[in-house]
Amino acid sequence: PLAPGESLKLSPLIVYAGTSLSAMLSEHAARMAKEHRPRIEGEIKTGWCSWYHYYSTESQEDIFRNAEDLSVSPLKPALDVILLDDGWNLPDNDHPCVWGDWEAGGKFPQGMRAVAEKIHDTGFEAGLWLAPFAVARDSRLFREHPDWVVGAGEGLVNNNASVFGLDVTNPAASQFLRDTFRKVFDEWGYDYIKIDFLLYAIAPGRRYDASVTTAQALRRGVEIIRECAGDKFILGCGTPLLQLIGLCDGMRIGPDVGSQWSFPLNHPAWPLGNCSIKPCARYAVYRHWQHRVFWQNDPDCIVVRDHENGIEGNQFRKFFPHMDVRNENFGLTDREAAMWVKVIWFTGGMWFLSEDWEHLGEDRKQLVEMCVNPNPHPVRMT
Repeated sequence: PLAPGESLKLSPLIVYAGTSLSAMLSEHAARMAKEHRPRIEGEIKTGWCSWYHYYSTESQEDIFRNAEDLSVSPLKPALDVILLDDGWNLPDNDHPCVWGDWEAGGKFPQGMRAVAEKIHDTGFEAGLWLAPFAVARDSRLFREHPDWVVGAGEGLVNNNASVFGLDVTNPAASQFLRDTFRKVFDEWGYDYIKIDFLLYAIAPGRRYDASVTTAQALRRGVEIIRECAGDKFILGCGTPLLQLIGLCDGMRIGPDVGSQWSFPLNHPAWPLGNCSIKPCARYAVYRHWQHRVFWQNDPDCIVVRDHENGIEGNQFRKFFPHMDVRNENFGLTDREAAMWVKVIWFTGGMWFLSEDWEHLGEDRKQLVEMCVNPNPHPVRMT
């Protein structure tokens, strides 16, 4: 809304014409980069991520063992980060989601500082996943501060009846956000964060400050996190992309991966599917032009196993109870695994393994080792 006498200048409309879509996108990206001061300095981030092996079922001992195994593996010289993904704040594996309560859950009895210290002791940077703008119905935050939720007083109804958006236009909620990330960086000692499901910052509903647009709310929230992070690495995920140029060091540019070639999940939202290799590979190619211009592209993790790992199938049946999930559909062929690793290498983006290295087959270990160092050369598609 504009008050009487106020005006708003819209962004310029630019029309490109040519024979190469890649060249036009690159030209547009360079023009945008001049306006937004992107964060593109430094080496390409590499590491290991817990999600696609454990799917939130990991324990403290699992993280410690994987860090130790990788510290003596052939990958060690190339890996920067051990990233603990979603699930660390759960009281136990069967507990409903408690996004918003960013404290160590029952599976991490020594606390999150001890986890970071152990990771540091094995020679890696410590990374942590959070969904900073998501508030789960079963969280303490939801019970104690319903006025911090987007749409307070409107019945708190959105497309996902169990998760709501944090109203970052509310000064108290903004302070909570600031306190959370000061704790993560300054008290717990994490060097790298993955902030996921950022789309909850743009959830529809009445906000504390009705004059703020959803894009402004998203950017305001990430600006607070950036202030707390200083020069530490921020990976954005699950978000409208271009609103965050200049705030994120890395950006997930597509859907989730998994050990299936294709998984037709929620076709209206994801016409290419999700939680599988095929859609991730296409987005890695389609959005390669953003890499090293807006941020470091994150095509998602390296997954190469040829079988269901004893966790993935069970978790998929839990997450997607209406889908036809069969254990025999998991596991990548030699060509599928090689294609995914090569797409990530050729497009030059971030490189994070999400396998239990110690239990990975020798042929797949060799495939991973072949492409462990990111491609330093720019890629152009015609």
